[in-house]
Amino acid sequence: MMKIRILFTTAVLMTALLTPGPTQAQSDFIKDSVVFDRAYIAVLAVTNKEDTALSPKAMVFLKQDWPVFKAKYQGHKPDDPQWAKDFAHLDELIAEADRLVTEGRNLLEAHEVLEGVRYTFLDLRRRNNIEYFIDHLTEFHHHMEEIALTAKGKTPQTLSAADLEKINKLYLPLKKSMTAIAQALFDPALFGFNEPKTAKLKNLIDLEAKTVQALEQALAGKDLGAVIKTGQAIKPHFVEMFLLFGDFERLRAAK
Repeated sequence: MMKIRILFTTAVLMTALLTPGPTQAQSDFIKDSVVFDRAYIAVLAVTNKEDTALSPKAMVFLKQDWPVFKAKYQGHKPDDPQWAKDFAHLDELIAEADRLVTEGRNLLEAHEVLEGVRYTFLDLRRRNNIEYFIDHLTEFHHHMEEIALTAKGKTPQTLSAADLEKINKLYLPLKKSMTAIAQALFDPALFGFNEPKTAKLKNLIDLEAKTVQALEQALAGKDLGAVIKTGQAIKPHFVEMFLLFGDFERLRAAK
């Protein structure tokens, strides 16, 4: 397994050695999650861009892949009373997004509905101790988006004390999520990444980590202009990183 970055302390290494690996069923669930996310990330992206041509095509692929995944795994964790409820909720979210995409009137609303899919999966996997690289990105996204939206359109004169307090509060969980991404084990073969794509991912992670660090320095120095600049700069690298996991080739090839 190739690692994006390894920062093992002795304690972490001992934990890794003593922690049992995933069962075959859990490994299959992770592999199939990757397949599902290729379709999901593509439709999430094109609805956000309000692409009226590609959104219906992307939704078709999601509707093809979701029933297969659901049939295989909706009874996967009978010891988790929330598992089946989560799958039912995912079903509702995807159906609602499909309705909105079919109507074609509000693709941004469809995007917002689809956002709920990744957060439901994040909670489901975390609750069941299922390690999955993309979940680290989802967790980071939550804090990143709030900071970027707070800084958007602001100047040093219009960034309020409340805005600055909000960014300060969000920074620590942002930094924690960034550290989790940088230290997470990443298996290129699992995600179908070749060497150039893996190198691109690593570079984007490095760039994002530097931007997060720059935000910390701006907050510490109370440099409002730099807070605004770096608060918005954390989004583009993340978006590029996240989109690496979507299947856009299949989408572009669709007629």
